[in-house]
Amino acid sequence: MGTFNSNQFELGPALGSITLTSGTTEVMNVQFNPKSTTDQLVAGQIVKLVDLGAEHTDGPPVVDVPAVGEMAFGARVFSSASGATKKGEFLQISVKGCTQYFEANAALNAGVVVSHFPGTPGRVDVRGANPKFGTLLDKAKAEGDLVRVFVDPDKA
Repeated sequence: MGTFNSNQFELGPALGSITLTSGTTEVMNVQFNPKSTTDQLVAGQIVKLVDLGAEHTDGPPVVDVPAVGEMAFGARVFSSASGATKKGEFLQISVKGCTQYFEANAALNAGVVVSHFPGTPGRVDVRGANPKFGTLLDKAKAEGDLVRVFVDPDKA
């Protein structure tokens, strides 16, 4: 039987992972809304900021899943050490200026402006009814291709 060295294995691109080849690697620590109607967040899932009203404290920002037409703020970062994030738990999200991997919802050209694709966590599509989330840096030849997105959310 062969011997394995822990340094011989490398993680390739993964949904929600941040790439170091372009942009920044800035992430923000946030809390998943304890009262969310969504049970969990997975790698690459796009999130919005929420206000918990009187219950909101001075702790980290609180995030939840955006509905159609709502502005996104960032996306859950892939972590090989943890699976899905449950309500009330803390996580890291990408912020404006990061380059992060997502799945394309269709064949898409590099340079197109994309938005979140509600109903399918970690997917992006050509900007339609949803506000801009970022710009596609890679060409997606088919649905499900992993592509880099320069994260740059905007209301417009």
